[in-house]
Amino acid sequence: MTENRLRSKLARGAVRLSLILFGFALAEIGLWVAASLAGPIDRLTAKSQPIEPLVTDSLLMLRGNPLHPEHDAWGFRNDSVPARAGIVTLGDSHTYGTSVSSDQAWPSLLAEAMGRTVYNFGVPTWGALQYESILPRALELDPESIVVALYMGNDLFDAFVVANERGVLESTVEPDEWAELNRLEASASIEAEARRLFRAGDPEPSVGEPGSSGLRDVLSDRSRLYGLLRAGRRLIQPRAGQSPLLHPEFSRAVDAVTEERAAYVAVYDGPEWRGLLSPAYRRRVLDLEDVRIRIGLEQTIGALVRMAAVAAASGTVMVVALLPTKESVFAPRMQGAVDHPDLPGLWAAEDEVRARILEALSRAGVPALDLLPALTASPAQPFFENIDGHLDAEGHAVVAHEVARALDAPGRALSGTEIEP
Repeated sequence: MTENRLRSKLARGAVRLSLILFGFALAEIGLWVAASLAGPIDRLTAKSQPIEPLVTDSLLMLRGNPLHPEHDAWGFRNDSVPARAGIVTLGDSHTYGTSVSSDQAWPSLLAEAMGRTVYNFGVPTWGALQYESILPRALELDPESIVVALYMGNDLFDAFVVANERGVLESTVEPDEWAELNRLEASASIEAEARRLFRAGDPEPSVGEPGSSGLRDVLSDRSRLYGLLRAGRRLIQPRAGQSPLLHPEFSRAVDAVTEERAAYVAVYDGPEWRGLLSPAYRRRVLDLEDVRIRIGLEQTIGALVRMAAVAAASGTVMVVALLPTKESVFAPRMQGAVDHPDLPGLWAAEDEVRARILEALSRAGVPALDLLPALTASPAQPFFENIDGHLDAEGHAVVAHEVARALDAPGRALSGTEIEP
């Protein structure tokens, strides 16, 4: 009897194990089929080391990687390269759609709203000089309109860095400015300073993946079920090297604001909106008292004016949409509620930069759309609650709506000065 019972238990165990393995096999097959039919599932369950979205470029610094699954043959975040696009958008990560899906990014929503083909030239880290460099490629699509989304948060800083890297400043700025920027750069690189402030004082993240076993490598390469479990783990556990300030849960992100990080981060927890802000970083890269930021502003305005002239010569209308920082959009709700030493200076600096850009564009007859009023008036919060300074899905919807109104609504002239929101 004892031997028969043992055999019976082993048989039942073998049946259960077979059923479990059969279930895993069915799940694996189902995920492979789903991944072949749906891009999001493919990306969610893909190998843990995906193709990088950006690659280095001698002129553009960085450009989109055509091999990335979300990119087209030109390396931009579109399904494909059309023969023609009625509207082209140029911008940085806010136009690319960082932190949201491609169909939530404002260029995609603009295409839906207007029933037009919209081609998205947005690339994270880009600024006005890269927009100018890619303009000839944009005009190949014979657009009727080009929308340049200029981000107040770091585009001036980006313009200085690119111009300095290209070696064009010595011949384009005044001798005293050239001497001053070299003195400042020799003392402390503004890129290094900006990176430190952006990280809220945290050290540079280490590069590299944790050690892995042979079995883990095989599963990572070939198992979609393993990929799904890995994706689930990432939802509840930040990636290695990722700041805890980026935790998707507001309370967890707030808990990460240590005494040291509080010098760089402001926390607002209001009745309707709440979020972590980066006033130290944003104020620094908008500081017009620094000659490097002033040069970045001059380079930015010059590039935009030249772009508008080139576009006009091709029969294309170019509109500049000014994207404000998260900190300035939150400002009316935060007045008196949050005490951070960098906030007043940031708000004043951004207001001055915005005013100078709008004035320069008005003088040059370049249409401009200030998105600050619409984003500030949004009933739903248009930015993420953690330290991420990018627009959330609601913010992208607001931008798409305002740009569509500017391009299409009767009576909203597209020539001359600022377009009223």
